[in-house]
Amino acid sequence: MYDKCKSTACIGETRQKIDIILTLKITDHQSLLIDCPLHGKRLKGTFPDDIKATVQYGKNFQAFVISLSTIGAVSAERIHQILGSAFNIPLSPGTVVNMVKRCADKLTGIIEKIRQQLIASGLIHCDETGTRVDGKLGWVHTASNSKYTHLTIHKKRGKIGIDAGKVLPEYKGIIIHDR
Repeated sequence: MYDKCKSTACIGETRQKIDIILTLKITDHQSLLIDCPLHGKRLKGTFPDDIKATVQYGKNFQAFVISLSTIGAVSAERIHQILGSAFNIPLSPGTVVNMVKRCADKLTGIIEKIRQQLIASGLIHCDETGTRVDGKLGWVHTASNSKYTHLTIHKKRGKIGIDAGKVLPEYKGIIIHDR
């Protein structure tokens, strides 16, 4: 009888539980010192090429911190507090700023490519919007098309801020704005 009922069963309802597990992975690298009796020398082991400091942060950790700062717009001080309380990682706000700066420095060539692609485009959308930078009002200036977006932040709005983005002064195509 049970098998007959079971054969007619269908899913009546579905419920999901979504959870996240964040783990911290610390890899300890050690260098051995050996007093070699054969050669009469003290030999010291080496570290992998990518291990340069006594304590350093891996690529995934840095990407997480940079994402919190840039995409999440979380302040360096707040990231310091979050990582300290959640993972007991004493990451200073200055280190957060340095991580973001190093990442930005590596993107200089890509940002220039995006700027050039927009300048060569026949149609772009431009806008500006206010934002807070270090507690003061600043302006995000955008230029974009269907493939690329170029953002700059400047303390001024209007022509001075727009020109600082270096897209519109060289642009010859059609510009769309929300007005």
